[in-house]
Amino acid sequence: VYQRVTRTYTLAILPITNATQDPNQDYLSQALTRNLYDKFSYLPRFDVRMPSVRPNKDEKLDFLGVGRDLRADAVLTGELVVRDGTLQLHVRLLETSNGSQTWEQNFAADSTSLLILQDEIAKEVTSKLGLWLIGDDRALLAKRQTNNPEALNYYMQGNRLLSLKRDRENIRKAIDYFERATDLDPSF
Repeated sequence: VYQRVTRTYTLAILPITNATQDPNQDYLSQALTRNLYDKFSYLPRFDVRMPSVRPNKDEKLDFLGVGRDLRADAVLTGELVVRDGTLQLHVRLLETSNGSQTWEQNFAADSTSLLILQDEIAKEVTSKLGLWLIGDDRALLAKRQTNNPEALNYYMQGNRLLSLKRDRENIRKAIDYFERATDLDPSF
């Protein structure tokens, strides 16, 4: 019981890929990766890591190899897919010690459910890893950057533009998205 309450878990968050064939969803896959990293970073019992290099779109990533290189206990990865005309996020949790898949699930990935989606993934991962969250840890699990889904969407689109070629037009558009986000949620 003591270990479930005190253990620090090293979790590698690998890039969520856009398997939809729609380049307009690239911003969402990148933003979800970053937002999940941030979500787990709030929890003091997690040491969260991401690979420093993002793979090419067509490159098949060795999830376990990257997780082991990052010295992680587990790897969280996923992909955006379209099933039955609906955008979904398929998420997997893998143990690096033995390569077993601990958990997988599909979530609706429309812009109105992104805040709830991040919370649900964080709850599921902590549960599947056998970590007990008590006191302040439970409150940190509920922590969000914003509670406004539209502001979050603008923020994610701005971040995507900043990750592209840094020219005046992309930077100007990114700033516009960030300003829209802060207009909707000034504390964001």
